[in-house]
Amino acid sequence: MCFWIFSLISLLSFSQIEALYCPFGSFQVPNENVCAFAIPKSEYYHGAVRGCASRGAVVARVQNAFENAYFYALINSNFNNEAPYIGVEMQPNGNFWTYSDGSQLTYQYWAPGEPRNRSETNICVVVDPATALWKTADCTVPRPYFCTLLGNDGPCPKNWVYFATTKSCYYLQNTVYNAQTQHWFTYDFSQAESECQKSGAHLVSIHSTVENNFVYDLIGTNFDGSGSAVLAFTGWNGADACWANFAWIGLRGTGAKSNGIWSDGTPVDFTTVGTPIVEDYNWRVSYF
Repeated sequence: MCFWIFSLISLLSFSQIEALYCPFGSFQVPNENVCAFAIPKSEYYHGAVRGCASRGAVVARVQNAFENAYFYALINSNFNNEAPYIGVEMQPNGNFWTYSDGSQLTYQYWAPGEPRNRSETNICVVVDPATALWKTADCTVPRPYFCTLLGNDGPCPKNWVYFATTKSCYYLQNTVYNAQTQHWFTYDFSQAESECQKSGAHLVSIHSTVENNFVYDLIGTNFDGSGSAVLAFTGWNGADACWANFAWIGLRGTGAKSNGIWSDGTPVDFTTVGTPIVEDYNWRVSYF
């Protein structure tokens, strides 16, 4: 029944709004509109490319001497002095080097004798942990790596919504339909909280009518309301795709003030529950 299909809402709070936002797990290169990840897990170069892409980034574009020196200073503490990959590649159609996204190099810091003549695998680049100079390297050797991307102008990650009243960012993970299995992907309360924590957040906590109305307005549905024959099996009495959809919030308790706790540890100082229930319960919000 669609009654048991849930979305989840995440809340990410900021103690101070910065001019540049970098994604969770990354850091800002000082005084630049650049965010970076230091990934200590050793990967082949193509694994590094995939690892950066999964974070919305590319293997590091080192664009100037300051960035090179900054990354170099991180090698010892992050990679135990192991030479990391950066995003510089030999192009297959000529003896020239570019960034991993194919753009022209704006900065180069080659060691003496580098770059060496092209070989079948020696077409990647690492930073020498002893000198900060660049050296060509075998792409099939597992190494740590840096990723970079441009930071956002706003205080929230991409696809999150900022609410100035609470100075917080909110994200709705809507329901997703799998056409192959003909099922909606669902979360229980623990799974939803776990997914939020992966983004450095928690299931939403609500502390005022204004915030409750804002959260309520965020909740939509991915369910088709057209009476589609394809989705009719998920419908209420088979008449439509779904009659209701809910989103988890971070409250476990009876629904009464001062009872239970929000998953982010804040006190239960607001409720819309008219008649609290007797036992603790995980709470959710309907989209209508």
